[in-house]
Amino acid sequence: MVNNMVGSFFEDIVDGFNTALLYIEPETHVTSKSSAYTIKYANQKALDFFGKTTEVITDLNFGELSNVDGILTVANKVFTAKEPSTTHISIKKDDGVFNYRVDAKCINNGLLITLAELEPSYITDAESKLPLGTKQSRTHELEISNLFGVRVLDSNDSIICYLKPIFNNDGEVEDFRIDYLNNRMDEITNEEADKIVGLSILEYYPKNSENGVIEILKTCYATGENKDSSREFIFKEDSFWLSTRAVKMNDGLILFSKDVTKEKKYENELFIQNRLLSEAEHVANIGSFRWNLEKEQIKYSDNVYRLFGYEPNEFDNQYDRLLTFLHPNDIEKVKTRFKEAKRKKSK
Repeated sequence: MVNNMVGSFFEDIVDGFNTALLYIEPETHVTSKSSAYTIKYANQKALDFFGKTTEVITDLNFGELSNVDGILTVANKVFTAKEPSTTHISIKKDDGVFNYRVDAKCINNGLLITLAELEPSYITDAESKLPLGTKQSRTHELEISNLFGVRVLDSNDSIICYLKPIFNNDGEVEDFRIDYLNNRMDEITNEEADKIVGLSILEYYPKNSENGVIEILKTCYATGENKDSSREFIFKEDSFWLSTRAVKMNDGLILFSKDVTKEKKYENELFIQNRLLSEAEHVANIGSFRWNLEKEQIKYSDNVYRLFGYEPNEFDNQYDRLLTFLHPNDIEKVKTRFKEAKRKKSK
């Protein structure tokens, strides 16, 4: 701390800032995977942010404080590269989720870090189904609503979710926090969106660590490439299939998920029907086919190929190819039937 009169004067000014200010120094040689910093100074706003007093926080290891994961990541980056850097973090508190801009730069032997709370510019849309006007109800959806509009998101048929990465002490993504969720999720889980927002995806659905979802999201965040997936989820003992596209946007991911449970059920039923038909054909030594009259293409069952002495898919699916397998006396009959079927379909 600064002890002389001039220092105390400027310290009083800094303590009056509306921005949290920290000065930290490395305890040892710091690599990009280190968190060994000692706090040398914290103004009043920083003390309030971390919930500490001057006596407790001074010379404390920075990594022992809460809510520092994202700050440590940028601190390590700046100390290693010796260049200023900026990032954004979100902190969940009892009265909501708050967004901060974090700036860090090298000063002498340490780092000067500032944390400025970002005030949301609220959207007032009378047609939105969400509550209006309070920080708690709007902070979670700020980034998305500024881009699309709350009414558009709420009226969309898809479940739309915005995630922010959660980093470990090594600066690696270990989870994602749900910062926004439109009201479509309520139709599946019967849970209000604001009870889900603020949780991490592993807190909300722990099996995301087993079903491959977390790895898909990590890859999307790291590469910036869109990722598509289809997974089964169990909510209150009911099975749901969600088809999801993950897109990297700004400092997070936006997910578009569609309930495809009915389509999946139909797909499974069709698979079972086809398997039973295949088994029946094999036993009865018969075959079946589906005829696309517009494209003049035929979809044969596997047993049709075998009856003709071929392996499945060994010859093409064109109409003319079928005629080569017919007895010459039957060709004209088949052509006439084909023309009649095509004429009726075109009506």
